[in-house]
Amino acid sequence: MARYEYNAQTGETTEHEDLPVVYPSPAELQAQYTATLDAFIDATAKMRGYDNRVTCALRAGYPGPLQAEGQAFALWMESCYAAGRQVLADVMSGARTLPTPEAFIAEMPPMVWPEAAQ
Repeated sequence: MARYEYNAQTGETTEHEDLPVVYPSPAELQAQYTATLDAFIDATAKMRGYDNRVTCALRAGYPGPLQAEGQAFALWMESCYAAGRQVLADVMSGARTLPTPEAFIAEMPPMVWPEAAQ
């Protein structure tokens, strides 16, 4: 299918060949969606007052008042990464279409913080 360009000044119509669709390589796709997921997970940690996902998940390994919160966050973070890997595997296999970044994030499980840490 061709595309047409109309020049209003000259009244000429020019036909252009369709440009080929260029898809990102699997590595580029993985990097783009990992960055999207990392930003989402960081934002979730920041909403709770942490610097990023690392400082929040780090709490899981140390006894104290924030350990349960860190454990819940770390488990949730891993479930997000597992879900993200499955989405990309399904896209690569042709089982589904590539979601928008917003739709990709909407597929992630919700974070449920422990009651006692709130």
